[in-house]
Amino acid sequence: TPVNFGNKENDPVRVVICLAAIDNYSHTKALSTLVNLLNDKERMEILKNADSVEEILEIVKDKNEE
Repeated sequence: TPVNFGNKENDPVRVVICLAAIDNYSHTKALSTLVNLLNDKERMEILKNADSVEEILEIVKDKNEE
């Protein structure tokens, strides 16, 4: 469900991502993977329409393995 954060230009927000990594290398790799995922229009559409955490994890996992 989209969420309003009080910003007329960006509301409602459909995707919120928190990125955490254990070290600098992991952080860079995770950020790179995230950018690639966000640039993939087809996967983003699937992500936006996902109905479960499991489905979202599968999309992220598939992108991470490429």
